Amino acid sequence: MQSFRILRHSIRQVIRNLGPALTVIAPVIAIEMVGVLFMISVFTTGSPLTEGLGNLVSILVVVPMTLAAVRWHLFVLTGERPGLFGPWHIDRLLPFIGRGLQMFAAAFVLFLPIFLVGAFVQPSVVMFPLFFVAALVVMALALRVSVMFPATALGRGFGPIAALRLTQGTTRTMIALSLMQIVVMAAIFAPVMMLAMHSVAGLVLATFVQIVGSVLITMVNLSIATTLYGHYIEGRELI
Repeated sequence: MQSFRILRHSIRQVIRNLGPALTVIAPVIAIEMVGVLFMISVFTTGSPLTEGLGNLVSILVVVPMTLAAVRWHLFVLTGERPGLFGPWHIDRLLPFIGRGLQMFAAAFVLFLPIFLVGAFVQPSVVMFPLFFVAALVVMALALRVSVMFPATALGRGFGPIAALRLTQGTTRTMIALSLMQIVVMAAIFAPVMMLAMHSVAGLVLATFVQIVGSVLITMVNLSIATTLYGHYIEGRELI
């Protein structure tokens, strides 16, 4: 099954290169840990200033996250080994964020009809499967478009339309891959949510576990985009 092979290849990519993966994601982890400390402070003191600083940290994490994505794509596709002090490829930052905004806008337009129908139609046993299938299709299209991110990291940027053209005929594979991603995320975060509901200590522990899970999922998702680019654009074999 092609979707399973893609997911397996992406997970292996992270596990076999755990050192470089931790190197590129370390700044993101550091900033998220600061955000957790602010959140704990807000929970215990209720300070509006601390809450504002926590929100600022959440926004600032976009920059190191973008740089981590660029560095990971370059490491996998070109072998450029990331270090704690660089290279950073700052020149790819704005083009990469621009592609992200393009994807966000496209996803918003695709999801808008789903939200509008949901707002005016009574929930039912029939409607939920329809919404779920529609969401899977949108996620599948997002996966197809995601090949533009590694291309941007390589300096060979192309837009969403070109990405859809280059990945033509892969929608069913991407739908299956999207479904697998949902299952993996549910397996990681459902226990975390249950843990957070029991006590303050459980909430703190669940938050740290959530960070670890988020980092893992983020790296695998980056690897999926890299794998899709390598396989469908460059013709590389899946292992």
